[in-house]
Amino acid sequence: KDFADRKGRFIKGEVYVVILALDGVCTFQPMNPRLMGKNFKGLRDSSGKLFVQEIMNNINKDGFTWVEYNWVNPKTKKIGKKRAIAKMIDNNEYVLIGYWP
Repeated sequence: KDFADRKGRFIKGEVYVVILALDGVCTFQPMNPRLMGKNFKGLRDSSGKLFVQEIMNNINKDGFTWVEYNWVNPKTKKIGKKRAIAKMIDNNEYVLIGYWP
């Protein structure tokens, strides 16, 4: 509930919390709830990088990761480098936060 509160402390502009299951299925997405239940495993950035797969590989190995990928910035409407940090939160899911540096 706190992660979904658009006036709360977990949503700051284009920065918000997403939760994915270890198989790549989105279990929580506050900005676009229609994405919940979708599998992001095959998601590619504009250069073709399977960045969710990279996150999943690193999470399964280390429990934590940083990944950089190309994505459309909602403020500029242009593709730019986006960074994401992800951390395992239990044996089934990990939390992911992406931002534009």
